[in-house]
Amino acid sequence: MADIQKELEKLQQTIKNRPPDSFKRERQGNWQEPYRDNEVDCPVCLGYRWLRRDLPVGHPEFGKLIPCDCAKHRLYSDIAGLSQHDCSTLKWSDLIDFSASKQAVAAIQRAIKKGYGWVYMYGEPGVGKTTILKTAVAEMIRGETMASYTNMSTILDNLRDAYDTENPSKESEKRLSRWSQIEILAIDEFDRVKETEWASERQFRLMDMRYQLAMMQRSITLMASNISPDTFDHYLADRIHDGRFEVIHMTGESMRPSLEWEDDVPF
Repeated sequence: MADIQKELEKLQQTIKNRPPDSFKRERQGNWQEPYRDNEVDCPVCLGYRWLRRDLPVGHPEFGKLIPCDCAKHRLYSDIAGLSQHDCSTLKWSDLIDFSASKQAVAAIQRAIKKGYGWVYMYGEPGVGKTTILKTAVAEMIRGETMASYTNMSTILDNLRDAYDTENPSKESEKRLSRWSQIEILAIDEFDRVKETEWASERQFRLMDMRYQLAMMQRSITLMASNISPDTFDHYLADRIHDGRFEVIHMTGESMRPSLEWEDDVPF
């Protein structure tokens, strides 16, 4: 028995010392390398997405694979509406140096801390609104809270596509309900939609449903726009201006002309 234990320990050490590229598995009589995602630039798993914990022989989880954080971020990125890179790297700490962003970031962080509410940001292009929305979603994803980034035209296109299904009315309501119930929804380009009666009605219905959920302290909606909320229909503007929510006017010149290409710097 002691000899077997020694052999197992030697085997464990051998496996531990082998580089990831040396692991092979047999499939249909041929040795093949485990699937490696070359698009995943992860220094921990090297793109394999899985890790094995360094545990002693006999431990209940000895030899079991666990997902690397990059795999979790990749899974969530499809739901989040962000790239895996954004999910993994966007951080609040990268934004605090931009003076136009501080007030908006603080407002969003207050809403997240409460667990409900609306934050409406507006200002000229280039002051950081999109990056703030994406960072908020990325921070939530890394904290294992489901959140989604999108823009208003994407939502409306999704609702409009329901009319190509067998039961357009039912499918449209189903999709509207799905958008309304996302726990944390960040909507970019809130104002950039075609001004049609159908689009205005769908936009208002979605926001009214999310408003009701916010009143029940069950959802957070973050919005970015180039225009003041006063420009919208009175009923929608009235909800945005609810005193329990925050409206942030972001001023300043566009940051884009002064930006340089650097690794891992969001803009």
